[in-house]
Amino acid sequence: PYNIANPDRSIDDLVVRRAEVFRDKQGIDLQTGIEATAIDPAEKTVQEKQTDSIATVNGKSISRDIFNKEVAAIQQRLQMQGKNSGGQDLSKIQKDVLDSLINRELLWQDSQKNGIRVEDKDVEEKYAAWKKQFPDEKRFQEMMRMMNISEDEVKTQIRQRVAIDGLIDKKFSNISVSEEETKAYYDEHPDFFKCPVEESSRSH
Repeated sequence: PYNIANPDRSIDDLVVRRAEVFRDKQGIDLQTGIEATAIDPAEKTVQEKQTDSIATVNGKSISRDIFNKEVAAIQQRLQMQGKNSGGQDLSKIQKDVLDSLINRELLWQDSQKNGIRVEDKDVEEKYAAWKKQFPDEKRFQEMMRMMNISEDEVKTQIRQRVAIDGLIDKKFSNISVSEEETKAYYDEHPDFFKCPVEESSRSH
């Protein structure tokens, strides 16, 4: 956080605002994930460079590369559906992707603290099953190139998803929830249950 108006105030008095609040309500083009390397007050210019990290969760960085890939995958899917993916829609996509990445990292970290381990053979089996959704190797490679994603990145996503599912089962297996309540929660939080790779494969 940055305290610009009154540097003498305690950081505990600050109110956290998301970047879109500054853009939408105050007309300030606040940029995140960018490091200011030099400021020239006379010329009113700022030299900047993008950082490799888009966010940090409990000391663990979420890479800008992963963020950009997931945003691009959603844009491609929307374009194939004839929907807009620029302007304000892009801002919402970016916000949703960032929120999803942060939530996923928090759940992944929690799964590791709770001793949830995913065997390599389970990852390989799920990867093979996912790959079988494609009619042939050519279509599979085309999708991988279009998503700009590697086999290792796919397997990492699968490992995290399996671990998170295991965490949820461990924490909530003894809680009784009706089918109607489960469906209502799913309908209200669809993005939480999507695996980016699996979602993209269904779009091609």
